Amino acid sequence: MTEPSHQPLPDDQPMSLETVTLIAAVIMLGLIALVLIMMLAENPDRLAALSGRPESTPSPTPLPIPTARPTKTFTPSATPTETLTPTSTPTRTPTPTQTLTPSNTPEASQTPLYTFTPRPTRAAPTPIPSPHPSYYVSLWHVGSHLKSVYQHGLELGNSPHNFSKIGDSESWSPRFLHGFEGPGYELGEFQYLQGVINHFPGSFVRIGYANSPGFNSAAVLDSLWADAGHCRPQEQETPLECEYRNHKPVIALIMLRTWASEGGPDTQFYYEMCAIVERSLDLGVIPVLSTLPQQYDPWSPEEPMNETIRLVAYQYNVPLWDLWETTKTLPDQGVDAGDNHLTIPPGDIVNRFTEMFLRYGTVRRNLEALQVLNEILGKVMQ
Repeated sequence: MTEPSHQPLPDDQPMSLETVTLIAAVIMLGLIALVLIMMLAENPDRLAALSGRPESTPSPTPLPIPTARPTKTFTPSATPTETLTPTSTPTRTPTPTQTLTPSNTPEASQTPLYTFTPRPTRAAPTPIPSPHPSYYVSLWHVGSHLKSVYQHGLELGNSPHNFSKIGDSESWSPRFLHGFEGPGYELGEFQYLQGVINHFPGSFVRIGYANSPGFNSAAVLDSLWADAGHCRPQEQETPLECEYRNHKPVIALIMLRTWASEGGPDTQFYYEMCAIVERSLDLGVIPVLSTLPQQYDPWSPEEPMNETIRLVAYQYNVPLWDLWETTKTLPDQGVDAGDNHLTIPPGDIVNRFTEMFLRYGTVRRNLEALQVLNEILGKVMQ
């Protein structure tokens, strides 16, 4: 019996290469179509563009801003009606009552800077008969308005022949005016100052109760520093009051510092100087405020203090002796940088007013002190 032969069914026939390639292409096209459909679904704007329909919904992603945009040029009118951005801060013109003006508008982190108002012109020039203009004292606010202070002092018992020296070691030192008590001094071309020396005997060599090494503006107002043997601690008498009560002067030559080197109003130094001036006027003493000469490191700079001294003298209309103004023309500005004291001539000779010695700070200050006293004597006391 013959076995039947097995013929392959149609489904069991192997696929040809063309058939496999066709199936793969169909699948690939299907995948590509699926990806395109998903992308268009995420961005309907593109679908609308492809279909030719207008956009119905704005794109959620804004278009990028062009890097080059057109600029518009504005021509300002002659009279602007509105200023959006100020180009500068207007500066106010100071009035006579406002003597210090901020030089700029300080921010919270800035320290205010002050510019001193130009000083008033004196009523008349100071008649000092010297052929050397550089030897003129720079003196302000000396005039007949001080006569009432002088008369008030006389009514309180002050002596017209006494003056006091108020300050630190520069005023306490025997180099300051002591050499004009007795023989040995040389006035040179300044012989007219002999009348001042004759008028104030005893005051030149006096070491009072309000001058001492290290004294500052706070110390002369503090009863803690008053001489217990001659002052009245039980009455809280200050060194300034003690000196005025004991010596009874009509003039006080005042040169004081503060270790804080503060400048301008609303500072401790300003209020201390005001208190010194007011107390002097109350007691019939004409206060002569002297500026400070150059101060080298490590001392505080002198200019902030000098601006305060000038301000107080101007506000109270009391004499201002601008020692800084004249000593700045001297060699080393009249100050020894080693110890920050006025320079001393060879041989420690500080009472000779000749060309050689007048180049030193101590001699120049002595000359100017006599010139200050001479001005007040001639214009106020006579």
